Amino acid sequence: MKTNVLYSGIFIIITIFFVCSYTVNADELENVEAGIQISPNRFDFGSEGGKAKDVVVNVHNYDDFSHDVEIVVEDFFVVDDTMKPQFYVPGEDHTRKAYDVINWIEVPDNFTLEGNGSKDVYFKINIPENQPTAGYYGAIFFKTRAPDVETDDENGGTGAKIKVDYRVGTLLTFAVQGDEPMKIDGYVEEFDVIKKVFWESPMTLFAKLHSSGNVHYSADGKMQINKFGKKFAIVYIESENLYPDRTRTFTEQVQFGPWDYGMYSATLDMQSEDGTVIFQDEIPMFFVIPWKTTVIIGGIALLIISVIYFFQKWFKVVRKNKSHKENGDKK
Repeated sequence: MKTNVLYSGIFIIITIFFVCSYTVNADELENVEAGIQISPNRFDFGSEGGKAKDVVVNVHNYDDFSHDVEIVVEDFFVVDDTMKPQFYVPGEDHTRKAYDVINWIEVPDNFTLEGNGSKDVYFKINIPENQPTAGYYGAIFFKTRAPDVETDDENGGTGAKIKVDYRVGTLLTFAVQGDEPMKIDGYVEEFDVIKKVFWESPMTLFAKLHSSGNVHYSADGKMQINKFGKKFAIVYIESENLYPDRTRTFTEQVQFGPWDYGMYSATLDMQSEDGTVIFQDEIPMFFVIPWKTTVIIGGIALLIISVIYFFQKWFKVVRKNKSHKENGDKK
C-alpha cells in the first residue's frame, strides 16, 4: 500500500514537471497590405503665427480595384495614460474651440485612386497670427469604402450586404510660438513594477511621465534592470511625444529564465529631445521567484524525503555482533 502511494507521488511530480515545462509558440501572422495606405503618418511642426507650411502625403492603393477617396480633416486631443488621440470636429460651443486647426488647412478635392496606383496629395497649412503659445493638433484622414460584406442569416444562409467604411490618417502636431515663450518641462509621476514578486516571466515595469510645459515634446531613454546590484538587462525606450499637462505611461517587459531567482532593482533614465528635461528615478527592490522551477524543486525535495521515510519505516539496518563472530570462529 505504501509502495503504491510512493509510486503515485513520483508519477504526480513527473506530470507536474511536463505540464509546467510545456509551452506553445504560435506562428506570427503575416501582415498583408491591402486597401489604401499613406506615408508619412505624422508631421511635427515648430512655428510662429502667420507662417505657412506645405506638406505632401503619398496615398497608395494596394487593391486591384479602384477606390473613391474622400479627404476629411479633424482635430484631436489626448488623454492621460493611453495617449490615444481623441478625434473631434469642434462646434462653436466646444471647450477646445480655441485650439481648432481645421480652418488652417486647405483641403484638395476628393479623388479616385486606380488599382495598385498611388498619388501625392498636397496640402497648404496657414497658421494664423496672434495664436497663443501652445500645442495644436489635427489629423488628415483619407476615407474610402471596403468591398461589400455579406452577413449570415439565422438559418445559415447568406443575408444582406453591408457597407464598411474605413479611413487612414496622418497626424499634425504644431508647437506654435505666441507672445509667451515656449516652455517644456516635466517630472516622473511614478516609476514602479506591477507587482513586487514575479512568479512567471515577464517582469513588467512602467514609468508615468508628466509634461508640465505649454507645448509638446518628445522624450526617449532607457530602463536598466539589476540583479543583486549587477546589470541584468537594459530596455531602450523609443521616442514618444509628451503633451502639455498630460501624463504618458511607458510600459516595458523583460523576460527572465527558470533559474533567475533573485532580488532585483531598476533605474529610469530618460530625457527630452533637446536634453533640457531629465527624467530619472529608481525601483529599490522587487523579487523574481519562478514558480515552475520552485514546484519542481519542491517536488524533488518531497520525493527524497518520502524515499528516506519509506526505507526507515520498512527496513532496519542490523549490525553483526563482533563477539558472536569470534565465538563462532573458536568453535
